[in-house]
Amino acid sequence: MIYTAFGLTVQCEFELRDVSRLYTSASDTPYDVTIKDGTVPDSLADATIFGEVFEKNAEHVLLRVKAVADFLISNGKSIVISRCSGCLPDTLETYLFGSVFGILLQQRGVFSLHVGAVETRQGLVAFCGPTGAGKSTIVSELHQQTGCPIFCDDVAAVSMVDGVPHLEPGAARIKLCSDALHRFGFSEEGLVKDHTGRDKYKLPLKVEESTGSRRLHALFGLSVSVDAALVPLTGAIAFSLVHSAFYRPQLFDLFGSRAEAASLAAVISRTIKVFRFERTWSSPSAVELVSNIIQK
Repeated sequence: MIYTAFGLTVQCEFELRDVSRLYTSASDTPYDVTIKDGTVPDSLADATIFGEVFEKNAEHVLLRVKAVADFLISNGKSIVISRCSGCLPDTLETYLFGSVFGILLQQRGVFSLHVGAVETRQGLVAFCGPTGAGKSTIVSELHQQTGCPIFCDDVAAVSMVDGVPHLEPGAARIKLCSDALHRFGFSEEGLVKDHTGRDKYKLPLKVEESTGSRRLHALFGLSVSVDAALVPLTGAIAFSLVHSAFYRPQLFDLFGSRAEAASLAAVISRTIKVFRFERTWSSPSAVELVSNIIQK
């Protein structure tokens, strides 16, 4: 089966639920990445970097996720998976399209952002912030209020096209808590609960809302405050916010790419609009502030 994720064509020998499938035969479609179940070594020969859950040599990264699977990620082109007993497919895909593809993209020299984003006439409007900051909720709110398609909810690959940053989405789903699901007219029935045990559920995105490269127009850093406010950022502060949005920055040391990441963050921060978005947990006025910018 052939899928698309992060701007890559992916051949996988088993069904994937979290990414968009390309309905074409494998013989007709060249692919960038292969994914399969198989045997993974206990350790890597000639490993030069060791961590608590990984090993790395010149061509491979061996990643071990307790009670889920061991992943062998090679040359930015292949992923071999040795599953643990009882590993659920949805749990596997959470790690596959998170940390595993984060490593594979770094092997290909590609960085990724940890953002939720909607598509507007000006380009993508993205939101970053720590876990629980409300990225998924505000993306859903904006979709409901403005009709802007949801582009991504979690991780997106970033590239420069003619000097302008573009994003490619990964998983074609959004995770929302029960309260948000109900507010937007959905039910938990038939949805898969987040593997972390948090009160979050996976809601599939429409394929046309989650594929293809799009220009990044603006980035909003989310924080919770007593009053809603939207603060434009420039210079070093804008750079810092963009840099904080990179996915799994600890990978920079693993791949020696910290300088490249800083350089990319500097270019992005000078090219797009950057804001600090202070909101309360129940402030429609905050969403209206962003809506006004999107609809201009």
